Amino acid sequence: MQSIVQRWLAQLCHMLPGVQSAVVVLGDAPGRAQAIAQHCIASYPQGTSANAALLDAAALASRRGVPTTSTSNSAVSGNLAIAPDNDLLVSHPLPVAGLAAFHFENDIEAASCSIAVQLNVGAEHHAVVNQLLGWGAAWLQLLLDTAQPANTETVDTPGAATTALLAPDDLASLQKAFAEKSLLQAVPVVCNALKNALQCERVYIAIGSSQNDKSKTGLKIAGISNVTQFDRRVAALQKIESLMQEACNEGKALNAGRVLAQVVAGESDSAKKYPTVCLPLQSLGESLGALCVQSAQPLGNEAMQRLAAYAEILGAYVGLQQYREAWSWRATRLRFHRYLQRLLGEGFYRTKLATVFSVAALLLLFAVPGDHRVSATASLEGKIQRAVVAPFDGYIASALHKAGETIQMGEVLAELDQREIILERARWTSEKAELSKQYRKALAERDNAQSQILKAQIAQADAKLDLVAQQMDRAQLLSPLDGVIIDGDLSSSLGAPVERGDVLFEIAPLNEYRIVLDVSEREIREVQAGQRGWLSLTAFPGQRIPFVIDNVATVFEVRDGEVIYRTEARVTQPLGFLRPGMQGNAKISVASRSYAFILFHDMVEWIGLKLWTLLP
Repeated sequence: MQSIVQRWLAQLCHMLPGVQSAVVVLGDAPGRAQAIAQHCIASYPQGTSANAALLDAAALASRRGVPTTSTSNSAVSGNLAIAPDNDLLVSHPLPVAGLAAFHFENDIEAASCSIAVQLNVGAEHHAVVNQLLGWGAAWLQLLLDTAQPANTETVDTPGAATTALLAPDDLASLQKAFAEKSLLQAVPVVCNALKNALQCERVYIAIGSSQNDKSKTGLKIAGISNVTQFDRRVAALQKIESLMQEACNEGKALNAGRVLAQVVAGESDSAKKYPTVCLPLQSLGESLGALCVQSAQPLGNEAMQRLAAYAEILGAYVGLQQYREAWSWRATRLRFHRYLQRLLGEGFYRTKLATVFSVAALLLLFAVPGDHRVSATASLEGKIQRAVVAPFDGYIASALHKAGETIQMGEVLAELDQREIILERARWTSEKAELSKQYRKALAERDNAQSQILKAQIAQADAKLDLVAQQMDRAQLLSPLDGVIIDGDLSSSLGAPVERGDVLFEIAPLNEYRIVLDVSEREIREVQAGQRGWLSLTAFPGQRIPFVIDNVATVFEVRDGEVIYRTEARVTQPLGFLRPGMQGNAKISVASRSYAFILFHDMVEWIGLKLWTLLP
């Protein structure tokens, strides 16, 4: 039986927002807290020892037999003014008759029983918490009635008139919904639970502004049973919202007759009219939302009573949850106060462990230095590049190599058409032979003047023949060095004309490269000559290539609205797989700084620049 009480206490604490600790005390043991602690039959969190304030509050409720409200500093009964900075202690009597039939440890006599709860909520919510504890007491009575031996008398408990209408399974389903992280996450689960419990067609829950929100707004549907997405612009939903708003304004149940049930525009399956009932969800006398139920048949008196019981529980929960989720200065102070209590008090080892890890992470960020590196896109270029140009005007006869191929020095890359050169050589050879014949004739006739003229013309023909011979030799385009062709492909241009000086090939050496880094203007101030870094190429992502900065150029260009500075570096470890044109990402090691600076300096500098721009 003690396990039943322990599970009930755990579920009840999950239903109440902001619970820090709770105890169930059996018997009246006035005196010191040590004596009262021996009568504790359940605690939350399970296994933790209750503090003296909780035990005193529980003993006070047991002796007086009425709910009491107090602060964590002094136990005072009644509805007295409570300091807002203190935790709220609420104690409530529990059904003794249901516990009397069972045996507990230490032979405790069940003369009285009470529950005491410590919560992190405002003092103005003590009435709502007492109401929920009253329902919890009635829920415990139902559980004990199910488990107790036959012929055992039961007694009425404050709040039982309402909660007795709800079965333990119904309350358990609500507990699961209340365990959700936030109010908006819990509402759809509550809608599904109510639909199953009431056996109705559809359940709607609308939520308005919180009690602390001064900008009051109308109700908005927050959840619909068995519907994950809906459009509030649908006329049927707007009609239901208006009915829920009317019930909320009047503060009483509203029987709206038959209303169309349609949550999506164009939906035909649910486009039927059902009897509709709307009830307000109230907390501390103020309407915070509304509950709407559509059923196949009009609800009877018993179903309406159950629905009203659900509405009362949901109203109290919505009020407490909205207060808990409010981001006011007072709520923030209460959350911080609760955190300190968890950090410095007993138990709550997850909070303590998370705090230790957070402090360690902050120390790591601000105290431990790291390698501050500047990132930049990079590409490989040959340290020197040689161009192979057209030696004369002509046409491409053949192409033996193209870009990307590795070649040796003196290897033929391409050939130019030599037919015109051959014809030119034949013409000048014939011209020279004719001039030589005339020169011999002039010598025979001893015509010195004519012989000198012919001799000069023969020399001119020889020069032309030498030029033609050189052109024939240069018609074959040879590689000037060992390397790789980085540009030039004439295989698709055979027969195309070229002019003297046209660049046909570009060749770079294999083992002499430079890295061109594109450094952003935000980081260029950090980069200096002599700094080291590493390059990761797209073609070889697992290989880190070391380099050293040689030159930080002042020449810049604008790319996509950002100023980029060209920076050159040399590879300190030549590798055989490198090729010109390869691209990747480089990181330059510039300084040793804290990890906090490394991670957040860009954001801080950006914010500082924006503030400087906006401020007058």
